[in-house]
Amino acid sequence: MISLSHLSGLFLGVLLGFVMQRGRFCMAGGLRDLYLFRDNRMLIAILIAISIQSVGLFIFSYFEIAKIPNSAFPWLATIIGGILFGIGMGCAGSCSTGAYYRAAEGLIGSILAVIGFIISSWLIRQPILKNLFQPITAPKFESGTITQTFNIP
Repeated sequence: MISLSHLSGLFLGVLLGFVMQRGRFCMAGGLRDLYLFRDNRMLIAILIAISIQSVGLFIFSYFEIAKIPNSAFPWLATIIGGILFGIGMGCAGSCSTGAYYRAAEGLIGSILAVIGFIISSWLIRQPILKNLFQPITAPKFESGTITQTFNIP
């Protein structure tokens, strides 16, 4: 049975997808436009989205609707994962957000990228790969936040 939360999530997902597709919202595209065309509009949109998300997260945390994790931070895995994700964005020609709405538009390269997201997401959760990646996930900072790591308020 479909619940109200499923319907509201579907409605908001379709609405967000429509807005992102019509606005051509893409992190890789925004950085490309900044570098090639000196057009900073998408970068400003990305910074606004990050700012709204940050303020929202701290408001939700204050009212205990969400919890900010403070577990150990796997710094090496994060750096390597970020580099690999950046290379993947370059190869796919878009970030994951752009790949999703471009796949919905029928672009074969983006459809393949989304299929790659699904397969790699499944693979990384398999026990054999967890053991394989143990050397890069083992080095961790004790705290999960920048403020705790560098002891700043």
